[in-house]
Amino acid sequence: MNSLLNSLGDYLLPIGIIAGSILVGLLLRAIIGWWLRRITTRFRWRNAAKFIPVVRRPILYASVLFGIDVALRSVTLAPKLIPFVEPCLWAGFILILSQTVARAMVLIIQVRSEITAHTPSTTLIRKITQFGIYLIGLIMILNSFGVNIAAIIAAMGIGGLALALALQDTLSNIFAGVYITLAGQIRVGHYIKISDAKFVEPAEGYVEDISWRTAVIRRLDGNLVVLPNNVLSQATVVNYSLPDALCRVSIKVSVELSVENRRTQTILYDILAAQTDIFAKPEVHLFEIHDASIDYLVFFLVKNPTLQFTKRDEVIRTIIERLEH
Repeated sequence: MNSLLNSLGDYLLPIGIIAGSILVGLLLRAIIGWWLRRITTRFRWRNAAKFIPVVRRPILYASVLFGIDVALRSVTLAPKLIPFVEPCLWAGFILILSQTVARAMVLIIQVRSEITAHTPSTTLIRKITQFGIYLIGLIMILNSFGVNIAAIIAAMGIGGLALALALQDTLSNIFAGVYITLAGQIRVGHYIKISDAKFVEPAEGYVEDISWRTAVIRRLDGNLVVLPNNVLSQATVVNYSLPDALCRVSIKVSVELSVENRRTQTILYDILAAQTDIFAKPEVHLFEIHDASIDYLVFFLVKNPTLQFTKRDEVIRTIIERLEH
């Protein structure tokens, strides 16, 4: 009976240490979370508040790992267990750190993309960032277990050549996506039009995302156009969002030759002046003269490409009503 109590007593201390580490982790997480929320509220750092869950989450896990390490050293069999358990605890700590850094980096990319349009934020960039961080973490974990990293890298170099040939199309899309994203000429949220002989009709709409293999374009009718990245990088693209989001609309108006030129231009300018959502000064130009008619070209700017169709329809209807009277 005494030996049983003694054996139980040997394990009560490590169990208490682990339980205490859990309580300490919960307490630290609550205190640090409260302190970070107070600072972000006081200094009005709205974007910094997004990082609070990322910082709070790993505190409990790190505290538990530390508690397990301390508890093992208090056990009688610890000298035999520590050489096997320590690499596992170190691997767990590296995994927690890698996950925290990866989440923080993804948030930094998203916040930067919201602040400035020059910072890309696509699925491809986020995945590459996460992959790079986790790869470094994996190398550190393997190194903690005594694995020869140099031999693995050499083997991967030999096998990587055969794998690259097998995945040539996939790798082509990945590198094309990286080029498109880093070049900054096509970004998420831009309104683009793709004219290419491969398409039955031009693909036109807003760029929803650029992933590791495809780019997604949302048309104005709500349907999604999915394009391989290498096709998008080689196509002729009209970007209506650069250098600004203003979209130029042109309308061709044919008027009978008998109608006075100055009167027609005055009517057209009056119609455009009465329109809303038109930016800058509209233009009316004499375009062509036919046997029985004169063609005019009307140009004006709208706020964004989405308005071009509704505004074109509105202007054409008004022109027809005015010229009929």
